[in-house]
Amino acid sequence: MTTDSDTSANESDSPGRHGNTESNSLQNKKMLCGICDLSLLSRNPVFLVYAFAVFLGSGMAFTAVAALLFLRAESKELSSSRDLSFLISMYGVFNMLGRLLPVPILYLIPALTSVRLYGIALFFAGVISFLSVFANSFAVYGVVTAILGNIIGLTSTLLAQVIKDLFGPSLVTAGVAITTPFLAVGAILGPTFAGLIYDLTSSYDNSFHFFGACSVTAGSFVVIMESYFNKRRRKSRQSDELYHSEEEVEMVPMEKSRNLTHYKMNM
Repeated sequence: MTTDSDTSANESDSPGRHGNTESNSLQNKKMLCGICDLSLLSRNPVFLVYAFAVFLGSGMAFTAVAALLFLRAESKELSSSRDLSFLISMYGVFNMLGRLLPVPILYLIPALTSVRLYGIALFFAGVISFLSVFANSFAVYGVVTAILGNIIGLTSTLLAQVIKDLFGPSLVTAGVAITTPFLAVGAILGPTFAGLIYDLTSSYDNSFHFFGACSVTAGSFVVIMESYFNKRRRKSRQSDELYHSEEEVEMVPMEKSRNLTHYKMNM
């Protein structure tokens, strides 16, 4: 026992192991700094808009609406306790199915990008939230619940894919690490504001109007952000192509002069 402990102590104190420990700690620090790269928010306005849309739409609106669906059905006496449990199960099933939808949708519609699909889903969810206040039967309310569950599940799958398509694979980890607190804070504030609105107005309809407006605003921001980002990317490509074409034009006279000098020397 003593010999083994002494041997392990000597191996741990060897220079090679000490150097490996330092290099591993430096790599871990670099990885942590890459994950917590908060400069994305300041140097990239597109990412800031996306983070705000996640906070407003996927965070505040969707979390609150998911809870309000069942509270409103109970307050309007649209369902019994048994029907309400069925409504909750139906929401969960369609939410799960919605998480599988982005792949076939993006495959069948090549012109539709993940960013555009995310923005359209947020916008459409806001419109459904507005219209849900007119549902006065259990059947219609069940359809509304299924649609919203489907959309909320779809947007959950697209969160990381939107970051990859906008900023590249190298920033996916940092982007997800930064947007997750926005999503979490929105998820905390959403039900809080929903309860406050109900306490002030004694109606769940006003909460649906408010969070529907939040979701529509977030979706509009994402769609506008994508068009702005595409225009900026096109301009950068055109400037790069113009720069390379000018370089090629400058290279041609230089090659001609070299050939002429070589010809005169041979003469």
